[in-house]
Amino acid sequence: MFLNYNVVKLLFMLLFTAVATAQTYDTVNFQNPTGRQNIDYNNEMQNGMRVLKRTDGSLIVAGRSGSNGNIMNDFLLICVNQDGTRCSDFGINGVQNDSGFFTSAIYDYAIQNDDKIIISSNFNGDLNVIRLNSDGSRDVSYGNNGIVTIPTPSDAIGSAGNGKIFTLNNDKVIAVRNYSFSISPYRYKTAVYKINTTGVVDNSFGTSGMLSLDYRGFSTF
Repeated sequence: MFLNYNVVKLLFMLLFTAVATAQTYDTVNFQNPTGRQNIDYNNEMQNGMRVLKRTDGSLIVAGRSGSNGNIMNDFLLICVNQDGTRCSDFGINGVQNDSGFFTSAIYDYAIQNDDKIIISSNFNGDLNVIRLNSDGSRDVSYGNNGIVTIPTPSDAIGSAGNGKIFTLNNDKVIAVRNYSFSISPYRYKTAVYKINTTGVVDNSFGTSGMLSLDYRGFSTF
């Protein structure tokens, strides 16, 4: 069955109108005549990665920052109220960075039901899962002083440079990382971990706490 040209044209116009309408900015409530904000942190490079929504409707803009030397491997969290102003109950003037933490790379962010923030990172080749309280401070009750360190799998010869983090409804965490285990040819695996609410890897998950996914003959993932 073929559609009439005029019907196709009308559908296209309706779709274009819907898309164009969706691309408007909130110029009334977001503290800026354009409805947008330009975040500049200490004149250092920044890379936005996630926008997390807290239970009160405020937003956590999560990313990386730093100079050319560290390739933006410091985490940066900026809390913005619904009207665009900075949150007074988060970090220092609404900003929290990785001061006091040691990271080689920032992978991903997630937020729990209680507004605690989970950060997936790498340090010296190990997977580090960091948890912050809802105000941006370190959650010292989690793991070892706020950090869960998961050693690189025994067959790993290198990190693939990325990972993901997810929170479950019960505030347990699923952490995912990719790593290489062969260079001739290059081959990769994905390691999946489940971490309980206190920051301990759940050894009942997978094999001794790790679910290993092998891509077999594929050289990339």
